[in-house]
Amino acid sequence: MPRYTVILIAIMIVSILFVFSACDTTAERTIVTVSIEEGTIVASYTLHQSIELENARLTLTYSDGFTDTVSITEDMLAGFSTANIGTYTLVVEYEGRSATLVYTVTQQDTSITVSSVEPLDFKTEYFVNDVLSVTGAKLRITYSDSVTEDIVVTEGMVTASSFNTKTATGASAPRNMSVSASTRGGLANCMVAYTVLPLATISSFTVTSTPTLIFQKGTATSELTARLSSLSYRVEYSDSTVVNLDFNASYMTITGFSTANTGNYSLSIRYVDNKSRNKSLSLSYQIIEQITEHQVTYDYNYIGVATVDVMTVNGLAPTRPTPTRNGFTFLGWYTKSGEIYSNNPWNFQDRVQQEMTLYARWSKINYTITYVGVANESLNKTHFAQYDIESAFSLYEESREGYVFGGFDKGGGVIVNSITLGSIGNLTLTAVWTPIQYNIVYNLNSGTAPNPNNPSTYNIEDSFTFSAPTRTGYNFTGWKNNADQQTINGISAGRIGALSVTAQWSIINYT
Repeated sequence: MPRYTVILIAIMIVSILFVFSACDTTAERTIVTVSIEEGTIVASYTLHQSIELENARLTLTYSDGFTDTVSITEDMLAGFSTANIGTYTLVVEYEGRSATLVYTVTQQDTSITVSSVEPLDFKTEYFVNDVLSVTGAKLRITYSDSVTEDIVVTEGMVTASSFNTKTATGASAPRNMSVSASTRGGLANCMVAYTVLPLATISSFTVTSTPTLIFQKGTATSELTARLSSLSYRVEYSDSTVVNLDFNASYMTITGFSTANTGNYSLSIRYVDNKSRNKSLSLSYQIIEQITEHQVTYDYNYIGVATVDVMTVNGLAPTRPTPTRNGFTFLGWYTKSGEIYSNNPWNFQDRVQQEMTLYARWSKINYTITYVGVANESLNKTHFAQYDIESAFSLYEESREGYVFGGFDKGGGVIVNSITLGSIGNLTLTAVWTPIQYNIVYNLNSGTAPNPNNPSTYNIEDSFTFSAPTRTGYNFTGWKNNADQQTINGISAGRIGALSVTAQWSIINYT
């Protein structure tokens, strides 16, 4: 092998390994170092001053050299306190890596004081039993040196005894919560007015459809829960609010249910919402003796469809199938098969006492046939105005003067001459007619044919005038029908039959 070939192969192998190595490195990229972006966190504080993280960012450097930044949040901090004077180290942790910042805490400048405190974005409207929310709330502090600072409010800054939502206040008599924060100018205080509104009451708690609750003696409560879980519930409040619910044991409690004895009883469902408002509803239920289960077989009662076996539920046949069958109307489930008897169908409110088979009853559907393009006295209209799925017959051939019958178009250009077994649906059959073409023979009687020549055929729908031939020394005086010797000048619509005509001439007398 030539030397340069070996070198080329070696270079290709090294390139391939480099590519795979690069891909593998990208797939396993990890964070190598994290660092606090310079200037995004203050490194000098006074006693009791809070840290400001609004612009704080952390730079991430990955194993492949890629860098990214993330915002620094309070849950990432460790080692921050301004309770005492001194020099300390703030630690920022992120996904197993950490960065540090040395910061100092000094004595407050007693010459700087708080000039004003302005509460911003506080929630000021609560309902009875609501909890305090300071999300988004801030204190805007203005100092004596004209510097302004926004401090994010935490729940700990609100004096607990100043916030109370146990009773309503009314819009005209608000309460005041006391909010305080440590600042570079000392402790800043302000009062924030808030109102506590009364809660709307539950006016009704109902089930959207009243169930029939029948259980056998000794039935487990879990069966009741399953039945109640299939229902939908509606809660209406005094302020017209409506809530639709599914059954949930975490906020609905059942009392008064027992299957120890037979009889008719009432149970209660108590609903409690997330603000401790509650309402109850009552449902009637019946406990019956235990019933032996029986198998009910549903026979669809026509060839090619299998039977369906189901077990009774509490002696009642479950929701019955509603079968369909081409060309038939389903009439119900009967205890006898075959054609319709005078007996009534099975009453599904009756209890099943033994295994039994129910048979589907069917009635053939009669379909109509509408004929278009045929005479009123058509035999098809008289004899074949209806049919059903079991009908099979040939249609009569229609007749019409001047036309050949081409069958019936049942739509889409499909031509039929019969109704076949298994056909369904109302039909509109349009007769297809083709005009008969009749020959025309022209006897020019020593003349010359016109140009263009007269048609050699016609049909019952045609209408045209014969063109005149020419003959030297003669005037053309018309055409004569050879059959009746009558003058004929052309074809009129409605004419039928073959035609033979002869040109008529008169000699020209010259002076």
